[in-house]
Amino acid sequence: MMFSHRILIILFLLGLAISTSCITIAIADEHQKHHSSKISDDNDDVHDNWNNRDGDSHRKKNKVRGGNDDGNETTGQIAGWLFAFANITVVFSLLSKISNRYLSFSDDLNTQIKHLNQLQKKYLNHIHYIFNVLALCVVFVHFLLSSCRSTMLPEIGMMIMACLIGSGVMVKFRVLPKPSQKWIYTIHTHFLPFLILVITIILGHSVVG
Repeated sequence: MMFSHRILIILFLLGLAISTSCITIAIADEHQKHHSSKISDDNDDVHDNWNNRDGDSHRKKNKVRGGNDDGNETTGQIAGWLFAFANITVVFSLLSKISNRYLSFSDDLNTQIKHLNQLQKKYLNHIHYIFNVLALCVVFVHFLLSSCRSTMLPEIGMMIMACLIGSGVMVKFRVLPKPSQKWIYTIHTHFLPFLILVITIILGHSVVG
């Protein structure tokens, strides 16, 4: 038991160190990008002062209009990989439920699938808790470093993600009374909120482009 706890602590510290390092690089890249953008805008202003034509003004307006949606790619990719790694166990569980309910496998195969699902839950559930919390932290940094005015879907996705992870933490540490604990657990483990979250994230980032 102590050995498994040490492995979990090492995984958490490793994930935290990697996430912190990547976020630091992302922030540095963001500052560099804004600095380069400022220099470019200054050059455009000088050019417009020398040659104030309608075509140049139109080009500059389009540039400003196109810059309303600006996502920080580095933190977005970090959050995406952390979230995917954290929820491998969820995907396995969903596939196991689908195979048992809707696919006509033999009883022996269904028993093996159920056994594999219990085995992966035993070893991956701890990673599920740790890396989802890390992913949420990186998502918040990604939100702060990004700008999206054309849609609120990314913000809605972040709120759904925070609710799902928060409910998981409450279930894990049993901070609520038993009646509340039961329905929170039902919501957290149901496939529909997770599916809505994934669809919201995909649609939101598709709109942002």
